[in-house]
Amino acid sequence: MTTRTIMVVEDDPDLRELLCCLLTSDHVQTVGYPDGHKAAEHLMREAPPAAILLDLRLPVLNGWDLLAWARRQPGLEDVPVVVISGATFERAELTLEHPPVTWLPKPVDPAALVRALEGVLTRG
Repeated sequence: MTTRTIMVVEDDPDLRELLCCLLTSDHVQTVGYPDGHKAAEHLMREAPPAAILLDLRLPVLNGWDLLAWARRQPGLEDVPVVVISGATFERAELTLEHPPVTWLPKPVDPAALVRALEGVLTRG
């Protein structure tokens, strides 16, 4: 089985590390970034990840802008994005133009997150 990569974009270092540990397995590796700018730099120079786990409220380049940018990039436009966010109003704002595969509220339920990402990875 091929190893797939999930990009975790989360500015809280403890949560980012926890998410990366939760999602890493024999067939899944993770890369974590604290802001949208560092994530975009990675996306420009590396192969597209199998999925992106994206917080919306990020420093430097927020999640909305990163998602909008990624949807305009050849090879990234169809990468599944799972949004995690602490505010419910963000869901409606985001889905108007760039719908994520799913949206999960913070605090994130680990079982729901794993189910969502397993669904994404088995589709691709």
